[in-house]
Amino acid sequence: MRLAHLSDIHYLARLHVPVHRFLNKRITGYVNLRFLRSFQHDSGMLDQVVDALREARPDHLAITGDLTNLSLGIEFAELRHLLERLDMPPDRITVVPGNHDRYTRGADRDHRMMAYLEPYMRGDSASPDPFPVVRLRDGVALMGLDTALPRPPLVAGGRIGHRQMDRVVQALRRDDVRRCFPVLLLHHPPFRRSRNAIGPWLNGLRDYPDLYKVLKGRSALLLHGHLHRNCYLSHRENGVVWQVVGVASATRHGRIRPYRLSSFHVFDVDGTGVREIQRYTLDPAGGTYKMTTVTPSEFGTLVPDRGRSRLEDPT
Repeated sequence: MRLAHLSDIHYLARLHVPVHRFLNKRITGYVNLRFLRSFQHDSGMLDQVVDALREARPDHLAITGDLTNLSLGIEFAELRHLLERLDMPPDRITVVPGNHDRYTRGADRDHRMMAYLEPYMRGDSASPDPFPVVRLRDGVALMGLDTALPRPPLVAGGRIGHRQMDRVVQALRRDDVRRCFPVLLLHHPPFRRSRNAIGPWLNGLRDYPDLYKVLKGRSALLLHGHLHRNCYLSHRENGVVWQVVGVASATRHGRIRPYRLSSFHVFDVDGTGVREIQRYTLDPAGGTYKMTTVTPSEFGTLVPDRGRSRLEDPT
């Protein structure tokens, strides 16, 4: 199966929103949008992204969160139109939420993302619990996790939670899933970036170690976003291989480092694991996407933030 991975669209809708809708956490988001993100992210690039995805001809597309900026209905509605333009049915596109898709408690309480994008967040079988989303395709078990939480201003961390983790365990024990290679989709990176104790709470995934306990004894591919950079991490033990791959924001542009430029990855994956990885990266000069077959060493590394951040072993 050819699996494309896209993340962090941060769709910039032309906002015509009453002022009172910003009298909450959105006020900080709007300031960030108005004075920073609007210069870093260009939703106009999505036409090129759609063209490049069509050219790559993936069998399935995974989008790991932060489709919107402020979790407003107008943003989700326009994103649904974007997904429909891909000419791929909803059962070939799997979407999981990011922290910006649950930006406020109101968006979380109203299940706003699910209201607009439910066909892309639905598992193969009916379940009272939407996550994890489990879809079996060509010997691959796609498992979409929800790590997004409505958090206070300036806090962007996530959590899987005990109940969802229990459901992941149950899904992995299913006979049909056991016969497949697991590919986990989540927004927050499943590793520790900082030795600072509050780092995972502020901007990471608090319970990521529990995920590896659940996967113990099974090779897996874990795809994430959130960091806005192409990065790769792997762990090998007793024949088990965990590959963790992050992708840059789909709409990031400008004079920035290559591993931060708008990108998406395409994985050739089957029931035994990952066979090849291709990276499609924006060429700023031509405005098109160039494809290269990459090895882990070419993905780029997580760059320390003022010497404090570290890329550590996931265990």
